[in-house]
Amino acid sequence: MRRKLVKQGVNALTVTLPAKWIEKKGLKAGDEIDVVEEENKIEIYSDTLKEVKKKKIVVELKSNHEKSVKIVLRVLYRQGYSTIRLKYKQKELIKSIKHILRNNLIGLEIVRIEDDFCDIDSITEPSSEKIDVLTRRVFYIIKDCYDVLIEDMVANDKLGYEKIIERVESLDRYCNFCLRTLHLDKKKDKDEVTYIQLYTFLILLGHTFLHLYNTVDFKKMNKESLKLVNVAKENFDNITDGFIKKNIYLIEKVSGDLSDLMHKELKSEFKGFTDLNLFHYIKELYRNSYLVSSPCIGISSIHEE
Repeated sequence: MRRKLVKQGVNALTVTLPAKWIEKKGLKAGDEIDVVEEENKIEIYSDTLKEVKKKKIVVELKSNHEKSVKIVLRVLYRQGYSTIRLKYKQKELIKSIKHILRNNLIGLEIVRIEDDFCDIDSITEPSSEKIDVLTRRVFYIIKDCYDVLIEDMVANDKLGYEKIIERVESLDRYCNFCLRTLHLDKKKDKDEVTYIQLYTFLILLGHTFLHLYNTVDFKKMNKESLKLVNVAKENFDNITDGFIKKNIYLIEKVSGDLSDLMHKELKSEFKGFTDLNLFHYIKELYRNSYLVSSPCIGISSIHEE
């Protein structure tokens, strides 16, 4: 798409924006847009989330367990609540709440603390323009997890355990942020159900690495297990490549290959494993990658049309 520059005033040049894009974003004269200069290009963004009415809620925590508090906050965050009053019976929960907000939920902060409740506000709302960038970032985080895992398998030691924790926490933050964005986006440019499936399966895949590190004895790693993980990594690399390039045919091929591997080759490899936990989580890497491929096919198909 090319546009002519039109002289306006002494030093200014103007360019018209595509009518379809303006209509799609609901823009009108006087609205503000963001213009970002980057090397030899200029990017224009509209924030369709600015006018969303802030949602408020009061929730009484029934459990003092950090996992339960995390689930409650995650659900409220994904549903787009901007002001949350959490009522609790133990003020000591504040430490857990701060930890959850810092590590899992982008943009929420505690603004008031009392003996029996705290107020949480959104200091920044997500922009739908960031979804594609953050989604690609999640794929690359999982690729990094594979690299760390393979290095540690070769070394027969959990040297990269802290890196895995950090990467999985980043993955959770980005996926939760994207899920919140999808819920708040008034324009609904993306198929919300398909993207929810994608982020759900990516989270499952990311947490598989964490469970593997928490459960498996790395001193029992062998050539057979390393070979299987390398094959899993190769297939996920191809899913990533296909998703980013919107190559539905590549994703379909990988999906078929993973199905065959799970139902044929992995069953034959099972006999050679003495560590059943290790085999289980390697199989989970294959299974969750296969699950990721399904919404990737759907998203790529919609893009091509």
